[in-house]
Amino acid sequence: MRAYGWNDDGTVNDTEAAVLRRVADHVADGGSLRPFIKKLTDEGITTANGKGWEPITIKRALTNPRIIGKKLKGDTLIAADIPAILDEDKYNAVVKIITDPDRQRFAAKETRSHL
Repeated sequence: MRAYGWNDDGTVNDTEAAVLRRVADHVADGGSLRPFIKKLTDEGITTANGKGWEPITIKRALTNPRIIGKKLKGDTLIAADIPAILDEDKYNAVVKIITDPDRQRFAAKETRSHL
């Protein structure tokens, strides 16, 4: 299965890349994913395999270094032979927002028990 935003030959799919940029801009501007997913659904925009969007699908797409033309080698981002869809500043801003524990709807909260 190909990654959303790229064609089978590895080139950028301009239509899908535009969707990823719209979602990234929405998140960077403080928007939440669920209303945007509804918007994508209403517009008939599906994932690469034709299914509907889920928050985790978008999170994975936007936090994958592939979107900036890089890949992880250990803990280090290195250049990859992949065309970028987002610039690195936008990527870093979006990753910071998406991975913020305070933004996680069902994230485990630290609890303390006093006996």
